[in-house]
Amino acid sequence: GQRIWKGGFPFTGNNQSHMTRDELMACIYKPYPSANTVDTEEDYYNNVIFQREYYSPQSKDTYPVDMVPLAYSETEKRSLMDRLAEQKLSEEKSADRNNDPSSKIDKDIAFSPSEIDEQLGPVSGVHYHMDEYRREIIEKLTPVLPKLDALVEAAALVEGCKSVDSKQGWLATFFGLHDKGLETLQERVANLQSDVKEIQNDPAMLMSEEETAEGPLPNEYVEYAPVYKAYLQYCRGESKSPYCATGDLGETGLLALFHERVRWRKIFDKISEGVSNALKQHQVNSRDGLHDRIGKVDIDFSTTELEDAFRLDHQLKTLRLFDAKKIEIQRELVTRVNLGGGESPHQRVTSAKKWQ
Repeated sequence: GQRIWKGGFPFTGNNQSHMTRDELMACIYKPYPSANTVDTEEDYYNNVIFQREYYSPQSKDTYPVDMVPLAYSETEKRSLMDRLAEQKLSEEKSADRNNDPSSKIDKDIAFSPSEIDEQLGPVSGVHYHMDEYRREIIEKLTPVLPKLDALVEAAALVEGCKSVDSKQGWLATFFGLHDKGLETLQERVANLQSDVKEIQNDPAMLMSEEETAEGPLPNEYVEYAPVYKAYLQYCRGESKSPYCATGDLGETGLLALFHERVRWRKIFDKISEGVSNALKQHQVNSRDGLHDRIGKVDIDFSTTELEDAFRLDHQLKTLRLFDAKKIEIQRELVTRVNLGGGESPHQRVTSAKKWQ
């Protein structure tokens, strides 16, 4: 799930090193519950690293603030920010004193903030992909899936795409739920079932009732078919090793994984159908200078589907999508480098501000 991008300076003449604001936002957006989220922005040499971490509510109460940097009050948050900024500044000064040139902060880089493309401004929030249409989708889906914020935001990202390829790209990011990912899993399951059928018909695996009171082997051993197959080949002298390839052990749990992924994809498809129906049946009206494109979304989920939706929402909260590196997007960093040091406004930890 990680995406790493290392950019060059605008004056290098390499046009491909430029990223528009929308392109950057496409790299680093991640839906997280704001109450349990920490954003960090740090500069390393000529790169800026944006990091977003999710901490469970239990860890917030169990571990000290050094391990879980979440504050309960504004005063505590300010104290934590100051302490971490001081710590980072101390680390940087220590790097400057180091004789190793590779660990020093380069103070010779100098260029004007005006040389940066106007579209590459500072990142000030987490509104990245949330245009008006996607926000409206969230507004209409929230009553249908209350308290499942991550799932609602992920569905809004998918439904807000203008092309099928874009939708498939987001579904691929969400645990490989795109068509190709599910087809690949299905092929692996088919290969596994072929091995299972071969083993079940092997005379060496057939047992009479006299040999065991339990009768035929249960189906639980199906996912271990590569292990059984390798051992049978060894017993017949067809192989020198009784062990299967290490990669074959990865098939353990494959059936459960495949069925889970299919159920999760059906949730996205069902949401998509509900949004499409609401979009077709609703007449566009003006609202606060914008447009109310979607009517009431009506989707009926079974109890099993809601349980799957809850598990999917929990997994989406822990999904890590990015490590984005881009010096041009931070004008303040340019000023800091030109001045040759000082406390950086990026060396801070703040709670993520969810769009409102």
